[in-house]
Amino acid sequence: MGLKLIRRPRGDDWDGCIQIVNIQMKFLRNHYLDFKLEFDGKDHVTREIAEKDPSVRSFNSTEIVIRDEGHEPCAFNLWLDRHVSAGSDGFGVESQKTLVPKNSYLVTPDNQELKLGRVVVTYMSTQFDQDLQIDAMNLVEAVLQDFSSGEVEHMHHKNA
Repeated sequence: MGLKLIRRPRGDDWDGCIQIVNIQMKFLRNHYLDFKLEFDGKDHVTREIAEKDPSVRSFNSTEIVIRDEGHEPCAFNLWLDRHVSAGSDGFGVESQKTLVPKNSYLVTPDNQELKLGRVVVTYMSTQFDQDLQIDAMNLVEAVLQDFSSGEVEHMHHKNA
């Protein structure tokens, strides 16, 4: 008969194992201060749409949707995050970058696509450091130990 003991975990349950994990994280973020969009005047479809309805060139910045060729449309700020590296010019410094996308389109509310020619964006990158320490002792609720050998067979994790 194999008797088992269910008990609270102890420090020596982690002998030979990693008990404490230290994680150092850096959160990098761009804050977009200003931008200027220019459409590709050489693109026939874009020119035709803009001439037919000049209002397609006026948008609320929070409603702009961009689609890169071969990708799903996304919000303008996410598109900028893909194309502007956070911290490339330092942190806490106002920077300006000119993007000349090859096949990116502004998607209008009625799903027409205007080809982008140039995007000039002014931004400031910030960095936030966060340290995190995880102690396995705080994650384990109970230990199943073989009564005769003293070997720990299972650790029951707390529901998070």
